[in-house]
Parts: sequence; C-alpha cells; structure tokens
Amino acid sequence: MCDVCVSYKEKNIIETEYNAHIKRKDRAKTEKQHDKDKGQAGEVTLLTIDLEAVKVCPYLTASTLYFKTKLNCHNYTVYNLVTQHATCYWFDETASNLTASTFVNFLLYNLVHHCLPNKLPIIMFSGDCTYQNRNNIMSNALSAFCV
Repeated sequence: MCDVCVSYKEKNIIETEYNAHIKRKDRAKTEKQHDKDKGQAGEVTLLTIDLEAVKVCPYLTASTLYFKTKLNCHNYTVYNLVTQHATCYWFDETASNLTASTFVNFLLYNLVHHCLPNKLPIIMFSGDCTYQNRNNIMSNALSAFCV
C-alpha cells in the first residue's frame, strides 16, 4: 500500500482525493501495459529502474557488534522487462554516495552498453525518489544522451 492508500484507510484524506489517486494509478497501470505490449512487439526497449533496500554488511544479529561494524551497501538495478536482463550495480558507502550523479552514471553506462545497440526508443519506469530519479541532474543527463 502506498501513503495515499494508507491515509485513506486511516481516514486522513477525503474520498475525492483517494478516487483521483486510484484513477491516476489505474491510468499508470494501463500505460505500463501498453508499453509492455510495444516492448513485446519489438518496438521499444522497456526498462524499470530501482534502488533496492539497503543491505548492511556484515550481517550480524548481535546488536552491540551491529552498531560498531555496519557498512551500508546499495543495489541499483536496471531491468529490461522484455528480455528479462537485469544489471545490478552494487556499491557500498565508501565507494560512492546516494547523490543523483551516482545514479546518472550507472544508468548512462547501462543505456550505452545494453540499449544503444538495439537502436530502439527507450521507455523507463522508475520510482518517485527525488535524489534517485526526479531531479535536474538526471533530466539533463538523459536530455544530453538523447541528442
């Protein structure tokens, strides 16, 4: 459940807001299915992009050791919905940070090496995380990539 659905369930938002949310959600599902169909027909390259949950390394169950030795590891995944090819960019907090430029570098590398050879239009689905996807650095990089 998303935040809006939980808020409606807890009666924190009115029904008209919830209905508008459901309408947008249904439209997004319809558009995604339409894009999947185009991908299956070989008309487009269709990608989903996500930063998976933080993994702590090493994995420890003893709480006193946990706080002294933890290292946050991240997994940025680019998945082709048509070919089912996944690329996982695994990095820890000493190698890079969670800034937009980190994700731009991973995504552009993936586009150049896995999508350009196909010479098809590219459609990408991603979450709404601002530092990861919805920012001017990502927009400018993708705009420059397209030109």
